[in-house]
Amino acid sequence: MAETLRDFAISRYQRAGVAECCLRLQDDIGADINMLLTAAWLAEREQCWSYEDVRGLVARCKEWREQCILPIRAVRRYLKGHPLHQQSKALELDAELHQLQLLDEALKNISMQSDKRVNALRQNLFAYLDCIAPNQPTNQLVDLRRLMDLLLV
Repeated sequence: MAETLRDFAISRYQRAGVAECCLRLQDDIGADINMLLTAAWLAEREQCWSYEDVRGLVARCKEWREQCILPIRAVRRYLKGHPLHQQSKALELDAELHQLQLLDEALKNISMQSDKRVNALRQNLFAYLDCIAPNQPTNQLVDLRRLMDLLLV
């Protein structure tokens, strides 16, 4: 279990189907993929965060996301098909990796509860989604369950 948050996020995001589920949740309800993967990383360690923890982590990353990640993402999407697209994609990835660093540092100051991996993953993901979109439409719950299945493999 020595895998870092960064390594975990990269490896899980590359699993078949994970990126697609995460991107749908990102595009449909504004989910932060790093938060989804952090929820899974904690669950892998049988750790549960609370709603208050999630709110604090979202607040911790808010300025970085709003001032760096989201504008870079908009530029990358705009440049699709342009020679600069790959550079903007690399810059967005670097910004996302920095956010994972911010999350990792903040997690060191949070006292987590323990639970079985499956329960922890469910609790962590639902706590996060309750924080950002309290009344998820059914299709987001389907995406969330699919993501849970993919991450628990």
